[in-house]
Parts: sequence; C-alpha cells; structure tokens
Amino acid sequence: GIDSFKQLKGGIINYLNETEGKHWDGECFVFDDRITLDKGLNPTYKKLCPKCQQVINAFDRTKCEVCR
Repeated sequence: GIDSFKQLKGGIINYLNETEGKHWDGECFVFDDRITLDKGLNPTYKKLCPKCQQVINAFDRTKCEVCR
C-alpha cells in the first residue's frame, strides 16, 4: 500500500483554477458530459456514442467504432 499521500484542498479542479495548471500534465476525468478536462479546464472529448456511451474521438463520426 501507500504509506504517505497528500490530498488537494478543494480538489483537482480548484487546484487547476488557482494555479492555471502550471504544474499539471495530462487530463482530469470528471463525472459529467465533459468526460475529461485539460489543464485550462477545457473539455478534451466532445461526444459520447449514443448507444454505448463510449467516447467518440473523431469529429466526423456519430457512433463509436464498435456500434457503427
């Protein structure tokens, strides 16, 4: 297990707001229709498949590769 850890006061979203993502690399998963956010709090995925709710990465597709 992990013996030592730290928790961000206010969570990751608050940290990104306060620091403008200065020391952040990657994306943050959120539990809403934005799915993931970059360090500027901009959604990085635009759409979910209407059938299975998997992420659709390509802009020209209406369903994921499995459900097409």
